[in-house]
Amino acid sequence: MTTSQTSVAQVDVRYMLADFLLTYLPYDALKPSLHGKEITIKESATRREIWLAQTLIIAIDYAPNPNVTAAKSRWQNHIHFHNHLRGYQLEIKTLTFTPAPLAQSIMAEPQPNAEP
Repeated sequence: MTTSQTSVAQVDVRYMLADFLLTYLPYDALKPSLHGKEITIKESATRREIWLAQTLIIAIDYAPNPNVTAAKSRWQNHIHFHNHLRGYQLEIKTLTFTPAPLAQSIMAEPQPNAEP
């Protein structure tokens, strides 16, 4: 079943947030949360799989983008997310992508005449 406007209300928003994290977080950021569990991640440039023991529970397919690196391609292309465990799928399409420089988005320099 593909998630649509009529069936999206049946999917808990907490699961969808977790799905986005599983989709976009780098492997190194996910790995610590899996310590001591039977969950494993198998990953390639165009696919990420989440396994519980010997069962595939989540498959994420990233459409390749020849104009950018594999890591950036995840943010700038079409993604198919299939949650086998909960029985739903998501289609994610990036409409625009403009990365904000870390210095500008987190710390702004004080203006010369501004009060501290």
